Amino acid sequence: MLPVPFFEEKQVNAPWMGWVTVFAAVGTLVVVVVKLSERWYNTGSIAELIAGTLGVILIGGSIAWLAFTHQLAVSIDKEGISYVFVPSFYEAKRITADNVESFELRKLVASEMFGAKSSSRLKSKLPKKEICVVAGMLVVDLRLKDGRHVLLGTNNPDGMLWALKKLQKQD
Repeated sequence: MLPVPFFEEKQVNAPWMGWVTVFAAVGTLVVVVVKLSERWYNTGSIAELIAGTLGVILIGGSIAWLAFTHQLAVSIDKEGISYVFVPSFYEAKRITADNVESFELRKLVASEMFGAKSSSRLKSKLPKKEICVVAGMLVVDLRLKDGRHVLLGTNNPDGMLWALKKLQKQD
């Protein structure tokens, strides 16, 4: 059993983002069904109408599901840091206090999220990073003793920094 945390934060998408996604998916579905039904009327292929409609429902539903379920939960206790980043992984990951070399609060740069994944040449020159951000661009960059970086998004930077300093003093 884990000790009682002295800091907890849950980052979730704003509810309006999920609803905007749902309305966009429904709007797209209506347009696709109308266009496919016009085509069906001319060609008589009901299979195209059904396949196109199901495709839009599946893609739109998946995006809406992501918008509603995407979350990051972080807790810090006297033994270390636990975090869960849904839907990427559902089990808590744990970083022990003695594995944290240093930490800093900073803004996340968009190229860190997209550039490192798209270019193998760039990726080989960057340190290994695990980026967990749901809302906002403020992150706490945890540098671990094995050379990895874990970037945890936060909407409460003062609270997270206070907890990390408290954790570091206990070592």
